[in-house]
Amino acid sequence: AESIAANADYPYWYFDNYPDNEEGLCIMAKMSFLDCETWIGEANAIYCSFFYNSQKIAVVNVHLPWDSVLIREHQIIKIVNAVDKKHTIMFIWRVTLIVVIFQMYSGFC
Repeated sequence: AESIAANADYPYWYFDNYPDNEEGLCIMAKMSFLDCETWIGEANAIYCSFFYNSQKIAVVNVHLPWDSVLIREHQIIKIVNAVDKKHTIMFIWRVTLIVVIFQMYSGFC
């Protein structure tokens, strides 16, 4: 992740690997992060936040299982609840489908 971030000119990055594996999830940015957390054990996701225009923005990179809608839903609920506790105003998701699901849970749709 470090060499990819450097080659892509992203000075800030956060990576955590899956248990017993070299692969994992990464978030890269051109702005410094406020905080980052690993939720790989709970929801197979990582979280970072930063300030932009005086507002706290959340970025979540998530890997959802392809073989279980129920497990995907449980992961999404865990992520939405965890980010909500951090009082962030925006989500940037890896999978477009999650944005729609989040908007439905949050009352945006």
